[in-house]
Amino acid sequence: MPLVDLHPKTASDARTGLSGVTVGVLTLLWTLVVLLPLQPWPFSVALDAAYPMALAEAFARGLRFGRDVVFTFGPFGFLFQPYYHPQTRCIQLAAWTLFAIAFWYPTLTIARRGLPRVLVLPWMIGLVVVGAVTTEGFLTAFSALLLVFRFYVDRRSLAPGTALLVLVAAWLSLVKFTYFMAMAVTIVAITVDDLRQRRVSRAFLLFVASWSVLWLGAGQRLGDTWSFLRTSVEVAGGYAAMSSTGPYEEVIAAFAVAALLLLLVARTAWRVDGMRALLPTGTLAVVLFLGHKAGFHRHDSHALTTAVILTLAAALYAAALPRPSRGRRTDILSRAVVVTASLGLLWLFTARYLAQGLPEFAARKAQALPGLLANAVELVEDRGELGRRYEANLARIRAEEPIPPATGRVDVYPWKIPVVLAHGLSYDPRPVLQSYVAFTPSLAGLNAEHLLGADAPDSILFEIATIDQRYPSLDDGPSWPVLLTRYDVADASGSFLLLRRRAEPAPYRLVPLATRAVHLGEPTRIPNGGHGPVWATLDIRLTALGRLAELLLRAPKVWLDVATRDGRVQRFRVIPEMARGGFLLSPLVVNTVDFALLASATDPASNALLDLQSVTSMTVVPASGGTLFYRPKVHVSLARLEFPRQQLPLAGDLARLKSLVTLAIGMAHTGVRPDFRVDGRREAVLLAHATSSITVPLPRASARARIGFGMLDGAWQEGRTDGVEFRVSVLRAGQAQPIWSRTLDPLHRPDDRGRQSGWIELPPGGEALQLETLQLGSDSWDWSYWSEITIDDGDAADTSG
Repeated sequence: MPLVDLHPKTASDARTGLSGVTVGVLTLLWTLVVLLPLQPWPFSVALDAAYPMALAEAFARGLRFGRDVVFTFGPFGFLFQPYYHPQTRCIQLAAWTLFAIAFWYPTLTIARRGLPRVLVLPWMIGLVVVGAVTTEGFLTAFSALLLVFRFYVDRRSLAPGTALLVLVAAWLSLVKFTYFMAMAVTIVAITVDDLRQRRVSRAFLLFVASWSVLWLGAGQRLGDTWSFLRTSVEVAGGYAAMSSTGPYEEVIAAFAVAALLLLLVARTAWRVDGMRALLPTGTLAVVLFLGHKAGFHRHDSHALTTAVILTLAAALYAAALPRPSRGRRTDILSRAVVVTASLGLLWLFTARYLAQGLPEFAARKAQALPGLLANAVELVEDRGELGRRYEANLARIRAEEPIPPATGRVDVYPWKIPVVLAHGLSYDPRPVLQSYVAFTPSLAGLNAEHLLGADAPDSILFEIATIDQRYPSLDDGPSWPVLLTRYDVADASGSFLLLRRRAEPAPYRLVPLATRAVHLGEPTRIPNGGHGPVWATLDIRLTALGRLAELLLRAPKVWLDVATRDGRVQRFRVIPEMARGGFLLSPLVVNTVDFALLASATDPASNALLDLQSVTSMTVVPASGGTLFYRPKVHVSLARLEFPRQQLPLAGDLARLKSLVTLAIGMAHTGVRPDFRVDGRREAVLLAHATSSITVPLPRASARARIGFGMLDGAWQEGRTDGVEFRVSVLRAGQAQPIWSRTLDPLHRPDDRGRQSGWIELPPGGEALQLETLQLGSDSWDWSYWSEITIDDGDAADTSG
């Protein structure tokens, strides 16, 4: 059906506002200034700021996506957020200029055809503000814009606006797989409509051609296309691991707005197109469903994504849908209700997640314009400024994240990729760049196979860290036996372990202990009391209802309660797909010190500490109400992980690490779980929050002891500590004799900041040392620690102060 201009311009319209050219220029400038990354962000080691740097590096080096890199993003993934990288900046600006123009031109066309002239300027300004709330929602909404433009504004096979949007759709499909799904379903709908009209689908041909050119332009190979799509589907399918819950009233409110929008579109389009309206309406429903999943599957500030998609779609359809010849007042009212509801939803979400209402957000965008323009002019005049900022940021990362001397090709676990690049090392990533994304046994297997191959990194910077309270050894679990047998712990002094590849790998084997089916909520005793490393695989299956819940939004979480030999019971989240691939269950390894001891536990002290952390029983527990969503029985396989332990040279920082183990044993015997942290030097210390007490046996003929102690920087930088007293006593026949004391007050005395150390002369006849930290008033910020203890029979004066 040919479309008509439903709002022909009249003389009165011309008197109500600016000329069409002026409005076009103003709205174009507004769109460019607000949406372009004129003030790019600096990279950091934070979870969501680390992978963009890896994506930029992957593009710059021409790594093959689907083979070298398996992730939720494609080769242009660095366009997702406005981070600066010197080798991608030009493409970033070019792409976002195209995105901005491709948004501006069709929306302005829709506004001029569907709105009174006086509303065009504020409508355009408002849409750009909405798009600026979150990049994820804005870019996903391009699929809705393409739908509404192609089906309700210009139905020609490939009008200029449609061609522009198809080009952007192809580019966005190589940014993130979520965009690929939204754009692909839209292109399919357009193709079906073209075929129904018995004409060649030029939009489809342009999409495929553009996608292919961009794919090759990103340094990819056509032969890798299937591998890229297959692995992207697997990563997307495993994204259930990232689920988190939020306020259900937000989900219901967003669903209601989406239902209102679909009802409006279906009702109006049906009157005009009849059965043919099913295709674009059904496609819109799929796009909104993808937006709903993107916003609420991981329910936090991601909810803004759903609100932005709904608001943009509501505004676009309200302006573009044909007007009925009868019932115009009801039609206008229904459109106003949908737009108002979507704006209300977005306002609610911005207030909750951005701590500012939508009007305040818009006002801040307007107030920032002069600064953005000034910054853009400055960068044009001084093209080296961004490069200097980039180098300064790398220097900041190097200062905040010191690392041991790594050589050769280097990877980092689990996600602090900028550390490797900031230190100028040769980054050699595993396929799934960040461990928490290895959602399935197959994805985790890719990373393990990488460590077994000839291209395995020479050095690995290793930390224990995860998200969402997951079991600490679950992420990249299948890689742990390989790490323990193909790499040596070369340095354990700091927050990172340095693992260095062995010339000859050691063997390992899994010796079966037990295989059984247990009910959800039923404790499972670990054979042999959990002594020695125990490997577990858990087969936790969804019911039909669970699969439906996961498809529509998410299934309930699953928890793993573990009891350890020290008497503690702790709860961790377990991801069913990841647990199916296997992971180290026992001992409970929660930090790099634990991992170093696991790799090298040949001395009694290390074995004693690990024994306290051995898991004696476990219980799989679904979240409240989750029993309906999971099968009642879990199949559990347990095996003993056997591998030769390495010998760590007891010198320097490794000797200090062993002394920390001695302190940790003394702390564990008091019923307190040892908590290893990193101090201002980014080196391991044992937290001893005042008030605490540790007892360390004294060998015969002990003459002196060297102690290291201090307070974490956060105690005085973030809090208002009133100081801590450190006291050392000698125990004889159960009686404590104080022999040394030192009070630290880092808030008021700069000399008390950082690590302190010194020697203490020991009186003869002592049986043990008692190390205490004592609060002086409030204990709110008493973040005290011990960093070492060394006992020998040398002669020295007390230099500790």
